[in-house]
Amino acid sequence: MSLYPFTPAGVQDKLDELYALTNTQLAAEAESIKEDFRAWIKSAFILNNDQKDFLDDMNDSAITYYGEQCSLCFLHRLDITLIYPDPPAKPGYAKWPEATNNIVVAADGNGKLTVTGSLTFTMVYEL
Repeated sequence: MSLYPFTPAGVQDKLDELYALTNTQLAAEAESIKEDFRAWIKSAFILNNDQKDFLDDMNDSAITYYGEQCSLCFLHRLDITLIYPDPPAKPGYAKWPEATNNIVVAADGNGKLTVTGSLTFTMVYEL
C-alpha cells in the first residue's frame, strides 16, 4: 500500500485505495487500525517527527476510540474526513484532534446490520 500525505486530500486518497480492496482485504485493514491505531497511521501517512511524537503522546483511551471508529468506517466503507487548518501564526498554541460522527448502527429483528454516517477528524487549535 502507498504512503499518503497527512492532509485532507491524502486521507481521501488513502480511503479510495482502501475501499477498492476486497471485503476480506478491507476487513484485515479494519482489524489492523483497531488493534494499533498509532502503527497503522504511521504506516499509511507521511508524518514529520513532530506529528509522530504527537501521535505517540496521545491519550490511550482516545487512541482506542479512534481505532474502533475508523475500523467501523472501513468495514462499512463510510466516509472519513480530515479537517486540518493551518496553525495560528502566534506561538504557544495547543493542538488536539477532535473526532465527531453521525454514525447510526441499526440491527433489525432478523439480525441484518445497517451502518450509515461518517466520521470527521478536526485538528483544533487553542491559544
